[in-house]
Amino acid sequence: MADHFISFSAPMIRALLDGSKTQTRRVLKQQPFIDGMGNFCTNDNGKVTCWGQSIDGLPWTANFTKWRVKAKAGDRFWVKEDWRTFISLDAVKPRDVWSKDQDRGAGIAFEAGGSMAITKGSAAYSFGEERDDLAAFGKLRVARFMPKWASRLTLTVSNVRVQRLQDITDRDALAEGIVKHPSGLGYWVPGVEHLDKNFPWLSRPTPREMYAALWDTIHGSGEWGKNPWVTAFTFAAVNDNINNVERVAA
Repeated sequence: MADHFISFSAPMIRALLDGSKTQTRRVLKQQPFIDGMGNFCTNDNGKVTCWGQSIDGLPWTANFTKWRVKAKAGDRFWVKEDWRTFISLDAVKPRDVWSKDQDRGAGIAFEAGGSMAITKGSAAYSFGEERDDLAAFGKLRVARFMPKWASRLTLTVSNVRVQRLQDITDRDALAEGIVKHPSGLGYWVPGVEHLDKNFPWLSRPTPREMYAALWDTIHGSGEWGKNPWVTAFTFAAVNDNINNVERVAA
């Protein structure tokens, strides 16, 4: 079992925090292809490897998942997100904002809401509600620069699948954080704006259609239509730093 990091946008962080998001899909960096015999194949700098096909003629991805996907069932992700720390530390590199050997503690205001305080000379984390005194916090620091100690969410992977993006079902889309709109009209993700600013929110009639629209909002117009191969992770989220979370056997 291994630990990895993963980044999410503010709306997805809120979905993790409220428990509505238990899946995520990430595009495979190396896209597989189907050869003339119907085999599921990869091309590594000219070296083609084929992973066979299932008994019903559809691409068989189990061995590919086992050998090529980095995260496995039982592994954990510590979550990166956009954040801020005290304005007096704006010139300090993220890795130097805090350590247990420093004479100062640290405060974090998460862009998705909520805060964290950590005392000096200790690894005692204290997570709190959204802060009102944001004047004390400085520049926005993007998710990729978040140090491990500042992470407040831990995901334990229970299932890993390799599939085409458009294979997602309504049930899967709901597990991706899609929820019923309060008006009763369609589905949405709170906080995700409509590409057309004449509409107050981005919504669609079904969870799957909403996920398709969300994908294009995040990845760019027309990306859903390309139907790439993705890794679909199912996980359980814990609202705590990974150093405080016990491992769970797969």
